[in-house]
Amino acid sequence: MKKSLGAKDIFFPGPISMIVTGAEDNYNVVTVALLGLVNCDPPMLSFTLSKSRYSCDLLRENKKISINIASVNQMKEVDFCGLVSGKKQNKFDNTQLTLTKIGDEFAPIIKESPFHYVGQVVKEIEFDSMIMYIMEIQDVLIDNDKIDENNKINIKHINPLVYCTTVREYWNLNNKIGEGYNEGKAYM
Repeated sequence: MKKSLGAKDIFFPGPISMIVTGAEDNYNVVTVALLGLVNCDPPMLSFTLSKSRYSCDLLRENKKISINIASVNQMKEVDFCGLVSGKKQNKFDNTQLTLTKIGDEFAPIIKESPFHYVGQVVKEIEFDSMIMYIMEIQDVLIDNDKIDENNKINIKHINPLVYCTTVREYWNLNNKIGEGYNEGKAYM
């Protein structure tokens, strides 16, 4: 038996990130739970923000952004950056998150995050209360200690924080249970 929940914005789990946007004298960080890969060549991500967010104004002025994937140990900072407006408080001062510049062509990254996408917003799609931004990925950065000896990303070391919308719960990932493009071969 199945129970109908109706049309809801339930999606889980999904990576939660902190997006940095703005300009040299006015950077802001905003928490984003609605994030996804939308194209492979060139690589592009989408993220969605409420139209009321201060970062929407900053994105109109400057399209350079960094998407900083949060680890489990950043849960309090992530939650705070989603609760408070950058128009009213400097979230970097409150959380002790550190901005690190990686070049003039990119927005700075959050040093404490283990994994980063840097690039530029290339498209906006407006909905009733939200704006979806499409970002072209121009580089991907990862902490050296999060890659194994075969140059493969070690997800366990990244320990990404994931979020379940609607139920409003943060989770971690436990263990790898299979290999993509391999597990279904038993049916071939």
